[in-house]
Amino acid sequence: TFNNSQRPQPGKPQVDLNINRESWLTEGDSVTLSCEVRGSTTGWRFHWYKTAPYSPELVYVLHENRGYSLQLVSDSISGAGGSYTLSPAALRHTGVYVCRAERGEPAYHTEFSQPQPLWVTGEINTLYV
Repeated sequence: TFNNSQRPQPGKPQVDLNINRESWLTEGDSVTLSCEVRGSTTGWRFHWYKTAPYSPELVYVLHENRGYSLQLVSDSISGAGGSYTLSPAALRHTGVYVCRAERGEPAYHTEFSQPQPLWVTGEINTLYV
């Protein structure tokens, strides 16, 4: 069992994670991930996470019977949706991303979003012979 384990809870707001392009990127491309709270529009703060090797201090989530260790990569404050832009994309950005929103004091959290994989490959050089 994991101390920081997060399991879906009935009644918690759901968030949707979307990407503005294909998941396969080339180094130097720009990509924006967006996170929206279903049925709610204001006062949310968004947190962005990327999967990481398991470590006891990281958050551990279960999604469709698969476990993920998550490391916080960015926060953004917005209304109905938050966004996280990678520009220029680099090989180190390859990974699986999730978002979550919170508001209020003490903080009230949504569920974590569905995982969104991103792959960044090296530049493709064409050689004409």
